[in-house]
Amino acid sequence: MKKLLPCLLLYACTQKPAVQQTPAPVNNIVATAPAPAPPPSDTVFLRRSPEADYYEAVFIDPAASSAARRTLMNFEFRETYKADFENGIKTFPENYKKKKTLGLPEKWLPLCLYNNEYFLYAPSDWGNAGRRMILPEAYVVWDMEGPTPFYWHAIRQTGKRQYELRYQGYNDARKINIHILDPKTQRAVFEYVDGAETYYQMYTPVSQANQYRIIVNYSPSRKAIEYDFQDPDWKQLLQKN
Repeated sequence: MKKLLPCLLLYACTQKPAVQQTPAPVNNIVATAPAPAPPPSDTVFLRRSPEADYYEAVFIDPAASSAARRTLMNFEFRETYKADFENGIKTFPENYKKKKTLGLPEKWLPLCLYNNEYFLYAPSDWGNAGRRMILPEAYVVWDMEGPTPFYWHAIRQTGKRQYELRYQGYNDARKINIHILDPKTQRAVFEYVDGAETYYQMYTPVSQANQYRIIVNYSPSRKAIEYDFQDPDWKQLLQKN
């Protein structure tokens, strides 16, 4: 699976904002995630390294509810983050102006393709979980540094099920095009435009996440390399939309 967003997924557009202050990353605020349970005996494995001093397994979790699923779907912020976020809004009120989010879901999780089926993915390192939030005040990126808010420049609808999001990155303005593929579940392609390059990631609103099975990267003793998933035919998907 490709990493999208520099330090996961932030993309450039041309317009420079009038105000250049940007929020600093919010560190050490992601709740400590419980280790996923080891795979049961009848599990389908994508990868396994049962070495004597190190065990890692990437597997399809057959359980409808599991610690890995609950952790992945948990978007709760620690009090530290709430305080920092509120302080940022108060410090830069000219930046953090609320925008209408046009009915877009607030909380999003990435979907990964394996054997022509979309799965949720519980990574070895929870900083790679890929959570995203579309709030009236900010676009929130969860990565290795924790959840970081970036203020909006514009949110607009560009088609029947297409949206354009522009927000302030660390150094310049960024753009995401959202293509809603399924109006019922709101499964969507996030198209990240970075100059001449374009990157894609499939997302689901967290409210619809339970309809997908989950793949778990279980590595209890140390962080493992994340599984490299296949990419769908993005152009074909968008042409159908």
